Amino acid sequence: MMEILLFGLAVVVIYLLTHVLVTRAEAMVGVSLGYWRSVVFFVVFLGLLLAVMQLLPRLLPGMAAGGA
Repeated sequence: MMEILLFGLAVVVIYLLTHVLVTRAEAMVGVSLGYWRSVVFFVVFLGLLLAVMQLLPRLLPGMAAGGA
């Protein structure tokens, strides 16, 4: 149960971080990315999500799958 809650929290944090990163990228470019904003958002979100899915079990070995 704790894994589900922790992963849910990680997803929310990743979503917020991705929003900030994409917003800053738009500000650096100086124009709205339009349709491409969704594509960039998805790629960044997916990359961070995959990284967290790999790191979370290593950081919390007691919560590894089957380690109940």
